[in-house]
Amino acid sequence: MPRKYNMMLQPDDIEPAFDGFNVLGVFNLAACRHNGGYIGLVRVAESPIQPDNLKSGARYLYSPRMDFSGNEPALKIDSFMVGRDCRQEDPTGFYSFTEERDRSTTISYLSLIRSRDGKNIDYVSPEPTIMPSMEEEKYGVEDPRIVPMNGVFIVSTVGYSERGNITFFRETRDFEEFSKPWRITAEGKNTFPFPEKINGEYAMLTRTGHGHDQRIEIARSPDLVHWGGFDVLLETREGSFDSDGIGGGAPPIRTPRGWLEIYHGKRKGRPYQTKLSRYACGAALIDFDDEGNPGVQSRSKKPIFSSGRYDDTLLPDVAFVSGACLEDDGKNPRLRVFGGMDDENAFSSIIPLDRILASMH
Repeated sequence: MPRKYNMMLQPDDIEPAFDGFNVLGVFNLAACRHNGGYIGLVRVAESPIQPDNLKSGARYLYSPRMDFSGNEPALKIDSFMVGRDCRQEDPTGFYSFTEERDRSTTISYLSLIRSRDGKNIDYVSPEPTIMPSMEEEKYGVEDPRIVPMNGVFIVSTVGYSERGNITFFRETRDFEEFSKPWRITAEGKNTFPFPEKINGEYAMLTRTGHGHDQRIEIARSPDLVHWGGFDVLLETREGSFDSDGIGGGAPPIRTPRGWLEIYHGKRKGRPYQTKLSRYACGAALIDFDDEGNPGVQSRSKKPIFSSGRYDDTLLPDVAFVSGACLEDDGKNPRLRVFGGMDDENAFSSIIPLDRILASMH
């Protein structure tokens, strides 16, 4: 459905922030309109250069983390023997431990980008914009979303640690200074607010549950801090592209037919690829009655787009949207989406709005 994919950033475009590290991924780009162009935050994943450890006959995992026990945060690298201390759970770099949460060979932070046209990058911050700053982010800051609201921007991020995946909100006016983050979820991802109040209250979408039982729910708040009144909006569907997982993608976009939500669906790969899943993007139209109760008007029966790669390699097959902007010239409204492709690159794409709406049932 997209006219084309435009790879805006690749790992070679970013210099590592840490000495002795490589940039393995620059993806999950969240962007919005700003000063006549676009501004965004992109996740950068770095990994320590793995030393040659085959001489001892053992294979080791080198897993980075931030240490906050001193006066200043410090980067640490832990080493574990594969098979004795941990086992590799999937070929994309996550390992399972007997007594800990999963660990990764990468650590992530967020960098600022600017683009005049939404296709070409005009600026990438030379230094990380949002770095891990607390225990809940010791393994990385991930998966940004940006929501313009009342003259400011709400930035949603996920902190990754042994405590799980925890969503935090930050506020900024200029993307140079950010408020102190406040915690939104006990454990969860794909969480972000609507850009305006619904029936006098703030509203947000969040992912709950696990695997087949994942859901996209909506919650309400009087102040963007305290959340309640959860309602289920979307669930997984057997036999569909979203049969094994679901989560919010871009913050909702207001259209003449309702709030448009671009979400991702997950479906497991072939039986011999049990640790690999395919992520594709669908769309849903959300509306509210006069009392603010939500409902889903329609939903994609098939993906509106995917990465387009269906081979047997060990690379992830992922198309993940983190931001969307409606571009309307009065004749041919279209959606410009931003996100990550194959857990490696940041992309943008154009999708005619009428084709998205026609694809839903």
